[in-house]
Amino acid sequence: MKDFLIHIIYSGICLSLFWMVYRFLLSNITFYAFNRLYLVIGLVLSFVLPCFVITYDVVLSANIVSQPDTGSGSPAGNPFSYWLIAGIIYIAGIVVLFLRNLRSYYYLINLLGKGERLMSGKYKVIEEESVNSPFTVFNCIVLNTSRLSGIEKELILKHEIVHIDKKHWIDLVCSECALLLQWFNPVVWLYVSSIKENHEFQADNAVIAQGVSPALYRAVLVNQRLQGPVFSFANSFSLLNKSNRLAMIKKEKSALWKRSAVLTVLPLLGLFFWVSATPRYVYDANTDEVVSVADSTEKVPQFRISPVEDKNKSGNKDSEGKEQSGQNQPLVIVDGKVVSYSEMNNILPDTIDRIEVLKDESSVAVYGDRGKNGVIIITLKKK
Repeated sequence: MKDFLIHIIYSGICLSLFWMVYRFLLSNITFYAFNRLYLVIGLVLSFVLPCFVITYDVVLSANIVSQPDTGSGSPAGNPFSYWLIAGIIYIAGIVVLFLRNLRSYYYLINLLGKGERLMSGKYKVIEEESVNSPFTVFNCIVLNTSRLSGIEKELILKHEIVHIDKKHWIDLVCSECALLLQWFNPVVWLYVSSIKENHEFQADNAVIAQGVSPALYRAVLVNQRLQGPVFSFANSFSLLNKSNRLAMIKKEKSALWKRSAVLTVLPLLGLFFWVSATPRYVYDANTDEVVSVADSTEKVPQFRISPVEDKNKSGNKDSEGKEQSGQNQPLVIVDGKVVSYSEMNNILPDTIDRIEVLKDESSVAVYGDRGKNGVIIITLKKK
């Protein structure tokens, strides 16, 4: 659960970077198809990129002495760890949001079932008096014609048909999945709102391109009541923030070079990968530094011990082709038994209780000539 939650947190950071570039650099340009592609790709990459972990080597001494557990912090086996509590809260949020969506689905199915169906080619038009704001779900257009004039109905249908033709429902499905996984992140709600707003920009622009008077279209848009969509899967004609749509309708076509602002996301992602890089520990058995670690909730990182070679001595090459002299290797003892280096490197870090390193006179005094190059004593945890 911990690894999954960390992945979700990193995904939220990536999502925030993509959204900030859109919000401050792309939201006011008139390349709506380009912006749509950017937003959808950014949404998907936000969950894919954290899967690629960047690592870097950190050389540490193998002279590790385990300190006794002082009782501070949560024990390694404590089921009520912070990550477990966070995981329970996270899953509870997903369940609540999913149940809310199920309620909306049920309401939508009932709405579509009791409305009067009017077929128009490949588009399904449903007239329902309880609907205040026209909206589109998949290939269904739901509206209340009793509150619309003839010209309003015509323009609204043109607008909603664009949503169907452009298959905006695909973006909304991706948005719903992101909301479930990132429900705790306020940026994901802003991101999904930006996707829907860009859909409206694109549909408005397509209607105007059909020869409709911009002034007439703006009047119809203003005349619609400020109602939000009934269903989160829906594209609503009366999107709440109409001021942006009115401004974009009057906006002149943006210069092509402004699309290059999307490149700003690259250094931001590079900074994210640099900050989130994880260390890969390499233990050197022949350094004089002594590192002390507490036997607490932190797991011992996976390691390999690399003895420093004596350049004045010749030796045979090991299986990896490196110069490795058998005369300058420390003696390795695991639970009182002498083992080889390959056996030592196969030990799982989680099974190690204590590592001690003896050098110089101390090792010779205890182990004789066998310990003249040092002794590594490993004590495993009791099962």
